[in-house]
Amino acid sequence: HNGQPYSGINVLLLWSEAIARGFASSRWMTFRQAIELGGAVCKGETGTTVVFASSFIRTETTETGTEIEQDVPFLKAYTVFNTDQIAGLNGRFDDVAPGEDP
Repeated sequence: HNGQPYSGINVLLLWSEAIARGFASSRWMTFRQAIELGGAVCKGETGTTVVFASSFIRTETTETGTEIEQDVPFLKAYTVFNTDQIAGLNGRFDDVAPGEDP
C-alpha cells in the first residue's frame, strides 16, 4: 500500500500466487493496511505468506565487564492479501500500465 515493492523470494511467492489464483492486480497489503485505508478483506478470502529477513545488533556485557556485539538474524512472516481480495479501496490501487496516467 505504501509503494514499496516486495523483493527476494517474496516476488516469486506473490507472482506464483497471483497466477494460480487469477488475480489481475499485482498489489498486495496486510489486513491492517487494508483497514487503515478504509478497505475490508472480502469474507472467505485467504491470504498469502511473505517473509521479512533482517538482523539487529545486540550488545551484551560479559562477567568481566567487556561488551560484546552480536549480529542476530531474524525472519518474520506476514500474511498479505491481493487488492483483488479487498473491497472498499475505490480503485485507488488499480494497476496502471507503464506510461499511463493513474
